[in-house]
Amino acid sequence: MPYNITNNVGWWFPDPIQQAVNSNPNQGGYRFNPAPQYDFGVKGDFGAIARLMISQQPTISLTFNTSNYAAYQRTFQQNSYWGVSILGIPIAGGSQSYYQSTSSYNSQSSTVTVTMTPVGATTPVTATDQLANVVGAEINWPGASASANRAGI
Repeated sequence: MPYNITNNVGWWFPDPIQQAVNSNPNQGGYRFNPAPQYDFGVKGDFGAIARLMISQQPTISLTFNTSNYAAYQRTFQQNSYWGVSILGIPIAGGSQSYYQSTSSYNSQSSTVTVTMTPVGATTPVTATDQLANVVGAEINWPGASASANRAGI
């Protein structure tokens, strides 16, 4: 929430940071002394999350070609626990494991479809064990100008 000086509500007040980063030595106002080693520009190392998009774990279905369903069944048991990573980044695993997986075999196409379902709303989940995955974030660089921030989104 933006800081409101009249009623002392909120905490986000980036104006002094922007003024200090872009200070003019011949004028008064906010200044850093000594100058910090941060990159205050857009995509620099001093930013704050402006907006965050989160989501529950997705339901994932994978289809495999196999001519030996019995061998598949021995390797992967139905209703087992699964962990998932995309590009090496774990999105489910350990305490974030998928609760249930089911598989089905299509004899005409010789394919097995595995469907992994996350913990649903019907399963008792304590407030501290509830999870959400970050889908995306918008970053605001308080040392950059408003037009530079808009261009960097």
